[in-house]
Amino acid sequence: MNLLLLGGTGFVGTYLRNQLSKVHSIQFTSQGSHESSIVYNAENDDLSMFSTNNFDIIINNINPQGLSFSGAAKNAESLAQLVKNTSTRVIHVSSFFASHSNRLMNDYSLKKAIAEDILTEQLNYNQLTILRFPQLYDFQGFSRKSQGGLFYIAERIIKNEKIEYFSNAENCIRNYMPVDLLMDIMEYVIDNKITGMHNAFFDEFNVSFLEIIKVFLNCNPDYRSENIQEGEVVGMTYDIESGSPLFNHEIIRQSAQFYFENFYKCLNQHK
Repeated sequence: MNLLLLGGTGFVGTYLRNQLSKVHSIQFTSQGSHESSIVYNAENDDLSMFSTNNFDIIINNINPQGLSFSGAAKNAESLAQLVKNTSTRVIHVSSFFASHSNRLMNDYSLKKAIAEDILTEQLNYNQLTILRFPQLYDFQGFSRKSQGGLFYIAERIIKNEKIEYFSNAENCIRNYMPVDLLMDIMEYVIDNKITGMHNAFFDEFNVSFLEIIKVFLNCNPDYRSENIQEGEVVGMTYDIESGSPLFNHEIIRQSAQFYFENFYKCLNQHK
């Protein structure tokens, strides 16, 4: 298939570009100059430079953090206008932060929600796929900035150093997904022509920070439990809505379990 990846040089975009190019013909955009990329500034440009005749699928992976609210809306409007009344499919990479219970949490969550609303209102159901992913990490550590808490726990246990967990840690429920699994899901959606809105994660991996610590402690029996102390910092809380039955695909589920159980081991190998 011929794919256009909007936002192909960031954390998720780079992984998607490298993986999907093994099977598909792919073009990708970047905000600035990047080898082989098409320059597209979502804040100021529109997508009229493209022809849908060239693409079977457009993957919208624009990170809204660097956009204004009007820029986030403009990108979604431009994409909807480009593909409306065509056979081109849109796969929108979203977040569970865009859900109704989370969308007012911060600027990022609201911008994600705005894009979802515009695409849902303007495109046909059979033309649009929205994938709400949880918090994403990788074993190489490129996600270290965005998933600092996860790396903090793992690295402290690796080094046998003191851990201070959130004072409300039991209420800090997280659902972490390796970017490898995002790519498995993306390929599954493309190959099976899945459409609609989907929570792209597994409910059984909704765990608190205290539970994450327990998982990692099983990987280092030499770590002294007295090094774990409650801190004064209050952690961010949010709701994780029930997942979609779409991803009860057994192979993907097995991969999720493997990644979760082996995060510590893989991080230790790449430290």
